[in-house]
Amino acid sequence: MKRYRFRLETVLRVRRLQQDEAKGQLLFANSQVAMAKAVSAARSDKYSEGANAMGILSATTFRQLLGMRQATAATLRGGEKAVEDAQATADVQRAVWADAARKVKTLERLDERRREEHRVESDRKEAAEVDDLVVSRYVRPAS
Repeated sequence: MKRYRFRLETVLRVRRLQQDEAKGQLLFANSQVAMAKAVSAARSDKYSEGANAMGILSATTFRQLLGMRQATAATLRGGEKAVEDAQATADVQRAVWADAARKVKTLERLDERRREEHRVESDRKEAAEVDDLVVSRYVRPAS
């Protein structure tokens, strides 16, 4: 009996490589989201600390602090935008990875189905050979 060989093995191997690459890109995108969130949180903490530092100030110092707080607020908004962009990229990468995983799973199910068909055919041929042996022994005259 011929040994089972999946004809689409090379396609399956390529799909697995694509899935691994997509997984790596997803992990990188998720790390970018985490990093953007950390930067945004640090900026938010810095902005909050600036509010606590105000007390009785001269007009010049107040204007300087106000300008600094406005700049910090702008960078805070920029940080929030960076988190949103990183999250959008991660969502796209998640969809790419899910699609690659679906393609691999489809080929693996096809391989399993073909492997089972091969096993059934092999068992059927083996049973036919055994039947032929039994019949030939029965038909042969006893000496």
